[in-house]
Amino acid sequence: MIDDAQQLDNNHWHLVRSDSGLSLSQRQADGPQNIRVDFSKLRLRRRGQKELLFKALGVQKHVPRYVVDATAGMGVDAFLLAQAGCRVTLIERAPLIAALLEDGLARARQASAIGRIAARMRLRQGDAITLLAGLAREQQPDMIYLDPMFPPHKKSALPKKAMQSLQALVGDDRDQAQLLDVALHSARFRVVVKRHRKAKAIDGVEPTYYLAGKQIRYDVYALRKMA
Repeated sequence: MIDDAQQLDNNHWHLVRSDSGLSLSQRQADGPQNIRVDFSKLRLRRRGQKELLFKALGVQKHVPRYVVDATAGMGVDAFLLAQAGCRVTLIERAPLIAALLEDGLARARQASAIGRIAARMRLRQGDAITLLAGLAREQQPDMIYLDPMFPPHKKSALPKKAMQSLQALVGDDRDQAQLLDVALHSARFRVVVKRHRKAKAIDGVEPTYYLAGKQIRYDVYALRKMA
């Protein structure tokens, strides 16, 4: 996706390859800001929040599911789902973030501890609305997971400053209503949307039900009974 020797510049961000892998770097007044995908050092979510995610998506042990994470970001939730046994396609439209994911997945597949988990993860770089709309019926996932960009919170996978920088780079998901609509027509069983606990449903489209934690909630759109 990105040539090894290539560096990209976007709003003063530079994509740089070193011996430890690919990183996204930005010089700031108080020092450089670096962002890197390293699944081997991923801090797993607290047990309660992880179980809430699995429950929202209907993930069950020994029942393999195919999930599309249509707003992959740094790949945290996708990794948790793959760890639970799901086959996961990650879609990320920001080329710089997709490059980090591609590099992180390549290294993870070579790691003995998490190689089998990473093998269940596949990355597609592009616009999720276009990619989902183009799926043939036999390609439709069991579930589609959406995590639109929203302001950073205390339990973020990245430090607050890094999340603010990442949001400035990626921008707001202004087309999230259109993405939800396409997802509702592309998933076989359900669509799950991650929101702040007190946020309104996307475009006023109320979910079938929701599951709420202390900071966030999952809006569940149940399309049909899961097999």
